[in-house]
Amino acid sequence: MSWLLDLYHTYQNNQALVGEPQRDHFGNEYTLLPESHSYQVANIEVVITSAGEFHSAQVLPKKGGNTLIPTTIDSASRSGKNPPPHPLQDKLQYVAGDLAEYSQEPERMKMFNDAYMTNLRAWCESDFSNERVNSIYTYLKKKSLVADLIAHKILFATDGQLLPKWNRDLTDKYGEKPAIFASLGAVEQTSAFVRFTVHDPGDSLPDIWADKNVYQSFIDYYHQQLPNIGLDYVTGEEMPLTDKHPAKIRYGGDMAKLISGNDTQGYTFRGRFATKDQVATIGYDVSDKGHKALRWLITKQGRNFDGRVFLAWSGVEVTVPQPEDSSLSIFGLSDSNLAKVDTTDVTNANFAEQFNKALSGYLPKDNLKTQDRVYIMVLDSATPGRMDITYYQTLDKEQYLNRLRQWHTSMVWYLNYGKEKRFWGAPGLRDIADAAFGSRAKSQLLNTSISRLLKCVVDNAPLPRDLIQQLYWQASRPLTMERWEWEKTISIACSVLRRYYKEEQFTMAIDKEQTDRSFLYGRLLAVADVLESGVLRTENSNRATNALRYMNAFSQRPLSTWKIIEQNLQPYISKLAPQLRTYYQSYFDEINDKLQTTMTDDALDGKYLIGYHSQRFDLYQKKSEDDD
Repeated sequence: MSWLLDLYHTYQNNQALVGEPQRDHFGNEYTLLPESHSYQVANIEVVITSAGEFHSAQVLPKKGGNTLIPTTIDSASRSGKNPPPHPLQDKLQYVAGDLAEYSQEPERMKMFNDAYMTNLRAWCESDFSNERVNSIYTYLKKKSLVADLIAHKILFATDGQLLPKWNRDLTDKYGEKPAIFASLGAVEQTSAFVRFTVHDPGDSLPDIWADKNVYQSFIDYYHQQLPNIGLDYVTGEEMPLTDKHPAKIRYGGDMAKLISGNDTQGYTFRGRFATKDQVATIGYDVSDKGHKALRWLITKQGRNFDGRVFLAWSGVEVTVPQPEDSSLSIFGLSDSNLAKVDTTDVTNANFAEQFNKALSGYLPKDNLKTQDRVYIMVLDSATPGRMDITYYQTLDKEQYLNRLRQWHTSMVWYLNYGKEKRFWGAPGLRDIADAAFGSRAKSQLLNTSISRLLKCVVDNAPLPRDLIQQLYWQASRPLTMERWEWEKTISIACSVLRRYYKEEQFTMAIDKEQTDRSFLYGRLLAVADVLESGVLRTENSNRATNALRYMNAFSQRPLSTWKIIEQNLQPYISKLAPQLRTYYQSYFDEINDKLQTTMTDDALDGKYLIGYHSQRFDLYQKKSEDDD
């Protein structure tokens, strides 16, 4: 349970942010939830006056109803046919005392409302009551909510009954479709979620769901009601316990739980223990705060790849660079501010210098934080109701940043993600998985690959050889994908291969002293490719060069395939100006001289891709300089 204790401490360290609105990458609002509160999407907003009178109401759009609501242990994880009510904001079937008059299930609707009103009355009559909540209670005691909403054309009723759904025939009969049905989708009107707020004309008070006095009122009240004091196995302290733990961890509709012991007929605990309490007992406060901290962190900085979540955070300052991200997405190291990277420097001192400057912003600001930790977690769900922590690691922050530094500086390459996205640095782990297996591969395969690569970053583990081989195969088949996709794939492959062959200290700068057979064959292929592509451009042809067409065969049988490429290259050589012909021939002669003793037809290793990519980069750089 160390992960839960770490999350609990993270919540405690960030109390100042509780209830403070923030926005994610898509502009959606979120917050570190207060204790005993949750988010719920509301369909209807009802405004009450401080005197407890109905003022107005509106139907909320699907993306405009996210509402902070108080919850109990039971209501936060409610399910089944007769779920318990929330304390304040809830579905129409709970909050509307007159719904029984408009429903075909009057007894059931009355039962829901009675349970809701009993709980609300207890809060309002306690020592922790709040005047604004009292105003809502005063209004709801009148049992006129449904009638008021129908009168204000928020709800739609026919023959004294709320209409379950809307159809085309009703449009012909009554006209335009009411807004409530668009907000609800396939849900019936009785299940519309209603949120209340209290306002008088001219007041400047926040809405109920944003009023800290209101949610603190409920926290103080509810904590006095919590029974079942016992030993919390996480902190070792005596406190109110809970055996119900939250879902909705990765996103709003997520029903998978990290902690669950409700299977009394299966094998969650049976066969080992008589009751679930014999496994462990967990404090309500610890579970509630720990799960809220986790959801907040995932929304704030986690990476969700088809349900598998990758998350890294710091215990004190929370924000840290994520281990699965590329150099560009973490630090913004774009082509423009790294244009002066010295590719001849095998230590990549220029890149490392800028990388260190970026990392310095994440280092502790004072000696009190030198022991700050970084936590790395990977979550995935085996079934819709169960979630698993597939990886969990804690490191000193400085150690973690050093691991990131080692990873990124050992993989510096010129990455080509498209015309508008070219940069120096390391690719993201998802990009590596996509390059190895294709972006259309099954999500399970891609996620497993990312998890394996994560250990290479965080634990400094060796790169998986099967993944290296897969990158080699993909990058050697340029005709199986779009040109931009192959350019991205081969640049990522070379970045990863650079780390894999780190003892050779390859860089983008062409090493003309290198005598490795695979590297030299790669250089030879690059010269042929650049030569032919230059001639094709002058002829306005988009046809693939012979070098690319035969690249896969060349990687397996270089000597025999080169003879075919060389023969097919002759018509293009004849079209070159004498000076260019001499220029390219000098490259062929230089490389062939070094290959004389190693000209065999054995398959090439990944170094041929590095030789190809760095030689092509060198030729294009020289061509650009000549044009200038």
